[in-house]
Amino acid sequence: MHRPIIGRIKTCSIKRDKTNAWYVIFATECENPVTLEHKTAIEVDLGITHAAVTSDGQYFDYPKYYVQAEKKNRAANKSLHRKKLGSNNRKKAQTELARIAKRVTNLREEFLHQVSRKLVNSADRRVFEDLSIPNMLKNHRLAKHIQDVSWGKLIRFTIGKAERAGKPVVLVNPYNTSQRCSACGENVHKKLKDKVYICSRCGLIICKDLNASLGIRTLGLWGIACGEPTSGFGLSPK
Repeated sequence: MHRPIIGRIKTCSIKRDKTNAWYVIFATECENPVTLEHKTAIEVDLGITHAAVTSDGQYFDYPKYYVQAEKKNRAANKSLHRKKLGSNNRKKAQTELARIAKRVTNLREEFLHQVSRKLVNSADRRVFEDLSIPNMLKNHRLAKHIQDVSWGKLIRFTIGKAERAGKPVVLVNPYNTSQRCSACGENVHKKLKDKVYICSRCGLIICKDLNASLGIRTLGLWGIACGEPTSGFGLSPK
């Protein structure tokens, strides 16, 4: 048991995965958390080079676990295809392939849980971009890396932890947050490969991801000032 059970147990499920590991999963009922006064806020820009960059200057670099495991994964796939259908050796090869995938998943989720916990502890309110991840996956050059870093799962983990702590998470329209200068508001076109943001109008020179997080901060503060409603601990309308 990796953490104590909180609340009244409603259901219990027993699960075995492809690696023959067993899990007992409890669903519990808890009281609604007390909503805290929102004095501080951080804004989070999600990326590939840096998995997350916050407006207060925190950088979280994702170790690219899937890319690291690709060599082992290819070798396990080749071994699997050389085995006879229905044989015990083929079943062992399938289990080994599943173990590699499970290890990548476990390492990724450990990283995302650590980052989401730090984001929840850092401030009373968090603002993310409302990214259309399925559309972004259509870029075949980046799809593997986007799936590896799992932005959607990071947002879900953060929302879950924030809800238990009585802290909101807001999603804002991501349009032009990477192109707009956080100091003067000028739109300066930048390519995906560019790492530094240089504003041609005010001369600002800053990390592109940090500039984007500061732009998200502006959108988040504007939404709060205009009294935009939030749905529970989740979404702010575009």
